[in-house]
Amino acid sequence: MGMYDTFYGEITCPYCGEKHKFEEQTKDYNNMLDDFLLGDYIDDEKTDTTYIYSFDACCYKYKKKFKGHIIIVNGQIVKFVNDYELKQISDINKLKNIEKGLGHKLEYLERCKAGIGMNNEVANHGITLFKNEDINWNGKPKNIGDIIHTLGHNWTIKEVYKEVYIDKDTFYRAWHDENNYIYRVSGDLGNRIIKSTNYYTKVFYDKGFKKGFDTENTNNFYISQGCNLIKINNNKNQTYNKKEYNENELVQYYVVNKDLHMSPGKIAAQVAHVATIIAVSESKKISNMQQFFTWYNNNQTKIILRGHQKDLEKLVTQGFYYIRDHGLTEIKPNSLTVVGLGVMTRKEAKPYIKRLQLL
Repeated sequence: MGMYDTFYGEITCPYCGEKHKFEEQTKDYNNMLDDFLLGDYIDDEKTDTTYIYSFDACCYKYKKKFKGHIIIVNGQIVKFVNDYELKQISDINKLKNIEKGLGHKLEYLERCKAGIGMNNEVANHGITLFKNEDINWNGKPKNIGDIIHTLGHNWTIKEVYKEVYIDKDTFYRAWHDENNYIYRVSGDLGNRIIKSTNYYTKVFYDKGFKKGFDTENTNNFYISQGCNLIKINNNKNQTYNKKEYNENELVQYYVVNKDLHMSPGKIAAQVAHVATIIAVSESKKISNMQQFFTWYNNNQTKIILRGHQKDLEKLVTQGFYYIRDHGLTEIKPNSLTVVGLGVMTRKEAKPYIKRLQLL
């Protein structure tokens, strides 16, 4: 069928007298997959901007078809009517324009009432209903206990997750926002799951975290194609005693080869090389992923130590990350410059670095 646009609205059935929702696809406009609702301005190019668009509607109760009509006045959708209602209108040119984006406003108020759905569609149509709608513009996750304000409600965060792309197939990666955070929340309407990206916030029923997608249950949350959820322990209210906090803090240790007598600039470059290797590697390993992103979304603590050649060689044999320099400046080719331990707690790292000193 190709590209098209779609009318959405409600129309009164002449057979049962009830209002039925309808969606009517059309190729008579820009064919850019636009959604047209009551109050939208849809066509500024036609010479006759006041006209009637007719289509086949259906009574879902009696399974009968009837004619539906969309009345456009000065380029704006102002009414959805059936044949009988259309005959009651003596002259459509006398109809007045209505509130811009009225259909989007009414639809948004329904979402607010249920506490389910997207929060950005009204803003896209120039309508402001609630101030301070919560969108994750800064790319950082919120904390457990924080409040998300969206769809006119306050939601308290109970759990925090990051949606991470892990699939080897790169097809869906282009569609994946790197700052997708998933929150389990509670509010006056009950428990919900909120997905927050750089562009929108959407509220779902909390039916658990499922993979795949169900077109019949779009109000339930589904993990994006090719992704996993990584739990983030962002609890700003959690307290620790100092010793316990220090032992369990996630850190990255880097050990610089002091026998090479590298300049500060050279050391900085070599540490950056290893840091890049660690970030690429650990963010993709399923076994390391949760710990890595917990570290990443908190303090990103890095500690730089110094050691002798033999210290670094021992760490390499123990399976840690390392870099050997090409020898273009300052040092000989294939020199072992820095070893990185990856993300681990201070307690876990202690057996490997206990005799080493800060750089």
